Amino acid sequence: MDFQNEENIKLFQLFKNELTNTSRQRLRAIHMSLRRYGSVELRISLKDLQHAFEGNRREIILVRLENFLLQREVYFDIAGVQEAFDNLDPDKSGKIQKDLVLQYCTEIKLPVYGALLKLLINFCSDGKNNCCWPDFIQILKRSQEQALKKNPALSQIQNNAKEKNVANPDVVDELSSSAKTKIVSQLIRKATIQREKTVIANQRKADLNEMTAKENEINSSDYPETEKMQFNVNGKLLTVNRPEGLSESVGFIDYPRESMQLEWVYGYRGNDCRNNIYVSDGKDIVYFISNIVVLYRRSSHTQRHYTEHTSEVKSIAIHNDGLLVASGQQCSKENKEIQAHIRIWRADNLQTLRVIGDGIFQKAVIIISFQENQDVLGTVDNGTEKRLSIWNTNGGFQIASVMIQVDVICDISFNAKYPEMVVTVGKEHHAWWKIDANTILPYSQANYEVGIFFHIHIQIPYQKYSYDNNLRAKFVICACHNENGDLITGDSNGTIYIWGNGGNKVTNFVKHGHDGPIFTLLMLKNNLFTGGRDGYLCCWEWSKNMDSMWQVEVTKTEGGIRMIQIFEDLLLIGTTMNSILMTNKVRNNLVENSPEMDTLPITQGHFDNVKGLCPILRSFLDADFLTAGTDGIICKFNASAHEPAWKLVMKGSTFLCSDCGTNGKLLCLGTQDGHLVIMEMNADNFSVNELLHRKISQDQLAAVALSPDEKYIAVGGGERAVIVYAYRDNANGVESWQCIGKCWGHKGSITGIDWSAEKINGSHYIRTSSSCFEQFFCVWCSQNSKETEITCLSLNSSMSLVAVGYSSGHIGLFQYPCTQKAYCHMYVIMKVHSLCFSSDGKYLIAVGGPDSCITQWKIVA
Repeated sequence: MDFQNEENIKLFQLFKNELTNTSRQRLRAIHMSLRRYGSVELRISLKDLQHAFEGNRREIILVRLENFLLQREVYFDIAGVQEAFDNLDPDKSGKIQKDLVLQYCTEIKLPVYGALLKLLINFCSDGKNNCCWPDFIQILKRSQEQALKKNPALSQIQNNAKEKNVANPDVVDELSSSAKTKIVSQLIRKATIQREKTVIANQRKADLNEMTAKENEINSSDYPETEKMQFNVNGKLLTVNRPEGLSESVGFIDYPRESMQLEWVYGYRGNDCRNNIYVSDGKDIVYFISNIVVLYRRSSHTQRHYTEHTSEVKSIAIHNDGLLVASGQQCSKENKEIQAHIRIWRADNLQTLRVIGDGIFQKAVIIISFQENQDVLGTVDNGTEKRLSIWNTNGGFQIASVMIQVDVICDISFNAKYPEMVVTVGKEHHAWWKIDANTILPYSQANYEVGIFFHIHIQIPYQKYSYDNNLRAKFVICACHNENGDLITGDSNGTIYIWGNGGNKVTNFVKHGHDGPIFTLLMLKNNLFTGGRDGYLCCWEWSKNMDSMWQVEVTKTEGGIRMIQIFEDLLLIGTTMNSILMTNKVRNNLVENSPEMDTLPITQGHFDNVKGLCPILRSFLDADFLTAGTDGIICKFNASAHEPAWKLVMKGSTFLCSDCGTNGKLLCLGTQDGHLVIMEMNADNFSVNELLHRKISQDQLAAVALSPDEKYIAVGGGERAVIVYAYRDNANGVESWQCIGKCWGHKGSITGIDWSAEKINGSHYIRTSSSCFEQFFCVWCSQNSKETEITCLSLNSSMSLVAVGYSSGHIGLFQYPCTQKAYCHMYVIMKVHSLCFSSDGKYLIAVGGPDSCITQWKIVA
């Protein structure tokens, strides 16, 4: 390269600045993108380079804004823009709708426009439809500061920045004459076609208006003027019509006579947590989801709940005595006062004995393991640096701890034969540790050479082995010991390794025992049970040959096997789709016979954000409510029997809202990417027939409602419009779901839709609410609504109770109606996104959204 040439110097400097902190993967991508220019000189433009270095978008935008200011000699009125944005953000959330930002910048003629302005707005987006305007201001300010350093004269035009008109560049002048001729001819042709389309569209619109006017000819006397009510909601005065027969109350409204009790919890956390199913001495099956530890007694089909955790539970373990339980939680992202810790409690009376590690653990206690027959607990903190710590559960103090310099720790296991030894496994990690007094000493690491192994009592130096062995997997996922001190591990390649008598060398292995990662191991007498992501439960004979005795595959809709546990003479199977399955009762030896899966799971639920919830009035499946989540799972549950009734998995669908017909056959759902899905269930084989699956919005659909006669569906979301579909004859005379119109007017996203129960002049009416508190139904003022945001509500069938969900994770039970401040019963729950009463009013169902938890509360008089 000729460095005497100014252009070459600029090119070299550009490469140097951009490639200094670029990763190897990014460099390869750049190399591949520029290979097509290899044999052509002077063909790599500045725009090509900027596209190639798109990984650092912020710096690119800053450079483009800086060059923009220098070339056009303009100035940003930072203070004016900041003041205007602050006025557009009354809630002081730091977010404004992107359309408003673009509109305002155009109105004040901000000296940045076109693609560059849209690029800046999209870069400052929160991933939805909002722009984080403080970031927007910061980028403008920084680019202007850099431009001032290069050209101080720009500060002289600061006072004239607001008055100066910035003309958009005339791109037509830059076109060649031939290009202008082609564009003009195309525009003329397009205008002719468009004119013909407009005539046809106007004629159709006139016909539709005439038809609508005839159908909706209503006398104004049918709508008498009603009394208004005003409420102050988050500083905004909201005016609504007073419902008929509602009188103003004086003083506080008393507590409702009814109260609630947590009766049932649906779901289990198997998608991202390991070692999460145990059996207590009282024959309770113990597992967890959200911040609740569930103790399920199969003999009486009842649940008890340990609800003392203040954040999501991430790990659990039970002592050999079957009574002492340790459960660990993560710290709260919203409340810094809620920290990660471990709670020690009894399974028989749910009494908390002590809390350990509060203020010591950084992020989350992801692994807990009891030492065999000892009051000693091993834990792993999933902080920035992974920490292995040993605790005395009887005294509640820490014995020792050590920092482990690895990215991921998957499991730990104490050696039953040598209790002072503990093994940790994880990402490119497999190590033995020795607990010596108040310290944890590194003992050895894995040697994958099959052969003579080192006995544990022979001291070997601590050394780091190479990872170049072909059989070595990237992740060692699970580990357990048998009574003889042998260690068994399962890795991400599907290989099972046996490390004999506490040694660090492989004495036996089963190569690719599973097609993919092995998630769980269980030793039972002379047999080894394994489960993996492939969904297979395998039984291996514990011998030199490690022969496969049988294997059973779980249903594809349940995903992989996360946990295996023995319960009496049955096998419990926890899945990655957050269900707990069970084998049928086996009369003979469990090991010699391949068990069959029970058709009814112990529990089922969702593994991702669950927001869709609706009651079912008279279901042919005896189901009382339906849930739908962004994981594409749709579930129906029987509230009175406390059982799952039906499940459907639609991969790739991200459901946010749901509704169903009276008998539960007709289902309508809205998705995060703007699709409306309408399905009909077959009562004979419980299959579904998809009637409509169409993208009707560029934004998410957050609310959907089926009309009482099940002939109309109203759906709305981020586009601030209510879209109405009707079941009508199409052009071919076949009945189908067709869009018949849109209702506009809301300033915010649609959050709720409700149809009138009775028809007025032959038609149902729709009531809607939006994120801007444009709520066209009666709202009330309680002493709690001013302190936290109301996220959802539900009214029981007798219209005597209303349940309210709050963003703080509480459920309030009020008398209905509430026109003044009211007392209520408050119940603590982790998260509340949606609520609904069962059709008989005996139960309240709550879904938590991100924690995937479904709770059922019994209404007690």
